[in-house]
Amino acid sequence: MKKITAFLSILVIIFFVTVSVYADCRGCCSGHGGVVCIDGVTECRDGSPLSKKCKLKGCNKCGSVPIKKTQKPANNDTQKSSPISIPSKPAGTFKCNGHVAFGIPGPEDQLLCREGYVVGYDYDRKIPSWVAYRLTPDSVNKKFKRSNKFKPDTEIPIKYRSALSDYKSTGYDRGHMAASATVDCSYNAMTESFLLSNMTPQLPGLNRQGWRYLESYIREWTNERGMLYVVTGVLFEGPYKIIGNGVHVPTHFYKVVFDSVSMDAIAFIVPHRAISKSELSVFIVSVDEVELRSGFDFNNLLDDAVEDDIEDDVEQMW
Repeated sequence: MKKITAFLSILVIIFFVTVSVYADCRGCCSGHGGVVCIDGVTECRDGSPLSKKCKLKGCNKCGSVPIKKTQKPANNDTQKSSPISIPSKPAGTFKCNGHVAFGIPGPEDQLLCREGYVVGYDYDRKIPSWVAYRLTPDSVNKKFKRSNKFKPDTEIPIKYRSALSDYKSTGYDRGHMAASATVDCSYNAMTESFLLSNMTPQLPGLNRQGWRYLESYIREWTNERGMLYVVTGVLFEGPYKIIGNGVHVPTHFYKVVFDSVSMDAIAFIVPHRAISKSELSVFIVSVDEVELRSGFDFNNLLDDAVEDDIEDDVEQMW
């Protein structure tokens, strides 16, 4: 009887340990800033590895267990959470071809490193929250013919992944956040630019007009200035639409363009409507305004005094 009792006790202990570990996958990094999903792998927010116990339970694989959601910037959207200032992966531990050399803008559910850009992906909205990329004359002057082969990003857990069908017959383009014509420094980089994790719904009057011209200007500025760091992102301010199976339609788009040689920056916030080339200068704002409205912190690895000096100016069109 004693042996049976001892055996049953061991089973009970194993049961509760197993349950607690599974339920605590979201707390595996409780002393390290929480959990974040990076390229399909769960890691601690500060770059620390998961414990062996968590790995044995499969907690190191995104989607294997619930991952604690990161709060998103409010963007003046009452349907979303309040902004927080802690990036989900410090730039010192996450490097991707130099695209985030001056810091990751802010919180996201999954970071995706591509040859030509980085994505900060939003699980709730099924679109990129922001996309960052470094440009040089050498990179922007390499050209590869567009494949136009849009496809889902299989590195994103399927429940948070957008699909081609989400855009069908909606009236919205699959709008690149990192333009194919800008980041096509190789054939692989060009094809990666057509992943849906790099897309948001955009009206044709914006995507094929003003937005396209702004992207062209950025390529010209790169040739003139030598090296630029660009962050493209979305805002949700007031009512917005949802298409397909939960793909959110932004109310505004922004671009923050940082010249690390001249140490200055220009920023735009563009409403989601038809925009002409001649209107673009109307939408120039300070980087500070983009930070205020997005809840993000751009170029946060710069010295604070330098960052403040660069980001409070409203530039004229470059």
